[in-house]
Amino acid sequence: MNKKIGILTFHNAVNYGAILQCYALQTALEQRGYNVEVIDYTPLYFNKVFFDPLKPWEAIGTKNKLKSLIKVFLRFRQQRNNSIKQFELKQFVKKYLKISETVDSELISTFDTIIAGSDQVWNLELLENDTTYLLDFPNDVRRVSYAASFKVSDVDEFAIDAYKKYLPKFNNISVREENLKVYLKNNLNIDSTNVLDPTFLLNMKKWSELINNKRLIEEKYVLVYHVNQPVELVSKALEYAKKNSYKVVSLNRLNTKDDYIDFSYASIEEFLNLVKNAEVVFTTSFHGMAFSINFQKEFYFEIPEKSYNNNERLLDLAKKLKLMNRNISNGLDENPINWESVTDLLDKYVENSNEFLNYSLNNEEMKKYE
Repeated sequence: MNKKIGILTFHNAVNYGAILQCYALQTALEQRGYNVEVIDYTPLYFNKVFFDPLKPWEAIGTKNKLKSLIKVFLRFRQQRNNSIKQFELKQFVKKYLKISETVDSELISTFDTIIAGSDQVWNLELLENDTTYLLDFPNDVRRVSYAASFKVSDVDEFAIDAYKKYLPKFNNISVREENLKVYLKNNLNIDSTNVLDPTFLLNMKKWSELINNKRLIEEKYVLVYHVNQPVELVSKALEYAKKNSYKVVSLNRLNTKDDYIDFSYASIEEFLNLVKNAEVVFTTSFHGMAFSINFQKEFYFEIPEKSYNNNERLLDLAKKLKLMNRNISNGLDENPINWESVTDLLDKYVENSNEFLNYSLNNEEMKKYE
C-alpha cells in the first residue's frame, strides 16, 4: 500500500507562487509513487486579506471621512481585481491540486506523513499566532517540513516559545533560506537542511506541459511582475522596452501614462506562458525570479522596501546562483546570463533538495547533507 502524505501549506492564497509551489511539491511526491493530498486548511488571516464589499462602513473612519471614502473606493476596486484573479486561480486549484476534506484530528490520523511547507508557514506574525503549520495537533504522525520559512528579524516571545514547543517534534526539518537554518541552530539548537523552493523540483519541460504552446503576445515584450510596491522597477522596465522596441506586458496595474498590455487578471497558465515567452522579466517577486530561472529568461529584480521576508528569499536565491548582478540597484547589467554556470549550481541544490525529500520520507532521522 502506498504511503499517504498530506501537504499543509498556503494552497489557497491569491498568489501565483503560493499555488505553484504547492503544485510542485504535490507533483514531486506523486512522481515518487506516494498518495498525496493537500490538506484543506485556511488560516483566519487569509479571510482578512479581502475587503467585504457588503460592509463598506467598516473601512470608514470618523476623523477624516473624505480620506476614508477614498480608501473604501480603492478597496472596492482592489477587491474586484482580487475576486477576478481569485476565480482564475481557483480553476487551477480545482483542476490540478488534490484537496482533502477540511482538516480535523480524524483526517490527520489517515496520513503516514504530513509535510509543512513551503512558504511563510512558520511566520507567526503574519499568521496572527496560528500554530497549525507547526503541526500542533496531538496525533502521532510523522512530521516533516519542506522549505518552510519565517522572517528571523523581530521574532517575538510567543513565536520563540511555539518554535521551542513544536519544532523538536518534527522528524526532519528543511528550510528555504540559509539564514533561517543558522537562526534555528544558534537560537534553538535545532538542526535543519537548507533546500530550494519546490518550484525548482520540476524542470522546464514539466512546467511547459501546463502551457498552451501558442504565445499570448506575438510581439517581443518585457514582462513586469511585482508583489510589493517597486521604486525603480517599472521605470527601468519601460526604459528598457523603449530602448529595444519591445512591448510592455504587466501582471499588475501600472501607475504610468505609457502604453502597456494589462494581464493583471492572468490565470496561472497565462502567468507561466508570459514568463516563458518574455524577452526579459522585471520583478520584485521571488517566484517571478524563480520561474525566470526555470525558463532561463533574462531578468532583473528589485528588493522591495516593505515585505514579509521577500528580501531575504530573493537575496538568498540570487546569492546561491551567483545572480546578484541582476539586482537593478547595481544598474542594468545587459550582459546575457551564463545559463550553463547557473544550471551547474542549480543542479547541485536540486539534487540536495531531492535527497532530503527521499531520505526524510523513508522514515529516517536527520542526516547532514551540507
